[in-house]
Amino acid sequence: MSASAVRAISRAPRRLQYNKTDAAIARMVAGQTEPHPDAELLVLGERFAAAEAAYRAACRHASELHSVCPEPPAEIFVADGDHALKIEGYSIERPDGRRMYIVEDANAEWRGLRREHWCWQRRPATPADRLPAGGHTVEERVPWPEAQARADEIVSAYDRWKGECALAEKTSGLAEAEEACSRAAQDLSDVEFAIERATARTLDGILVKARFAKRDIDSEFEVDRLLYKGLIRDILALGGLI
Repeated sequence: MSASAVRAISRAPRRLQYNKTDAAIARMVAGQTEPHPDAELLVLGERFAAAEAAYRAACRHASELHSVCPEPPAEIFVADGDHALKIEGYSIERPDGRRMYIVEDANAEWRGLRREHWCWQRRPATPADRLPAGGHTVEERVPWPEAQARADEIVSAYDRWKGECALAEKTSGLAEAEEACSRAAQDLSDVEFAIERATARTLDGILVKARFAKRDIDSEFEVDRLLYKGLIRDILALGGLI
């Protein structure tokens, strides 16, 4: 997840609170004894670097823990003969090119592979079918034992594998790691939001916002128009043009 995507996590109109230590840091950064006009923005710049580093580290750790899930069993990969059983459509292609079945949750409305499997079969017509003249066969839906057996095999193996994954993730601490990643993302979003809405009154503040804006330009995600509108406004104000 990029920082631009993280900004979508929270848009609540709030600003970070700064204590006396923050103000002292801002004065030290600016080399002044009096508060810098952009003290808040300078502190935000420092906090952003720390928040981004913390976010990347937390989410990298969570991503690494995802690998604890065992490799899917052979039964849930597409096998020779599955196409003839008309179940291959329930599979997806993995990055390695192999096709693997995805089984719907047991409580899902769409049953997918968990449903009963049947096929159409022709049989000789009987008087009870009341076919028009010339009708000799009737097509009816009947159970498909071969398809049902293969589907049941896939579902059983898939459920067993997902259970093993859940146990491995629980014992590895993945849930806690993902929660830490979410908290770090929220912290980063808070700082980003404050930078976007802050007013830069000096070149130092403009540079903080400009460096932040460059990240959007360098990324493949949609840029935040409010950030650029605010940056242009601040530049024009600094030049005495508005």
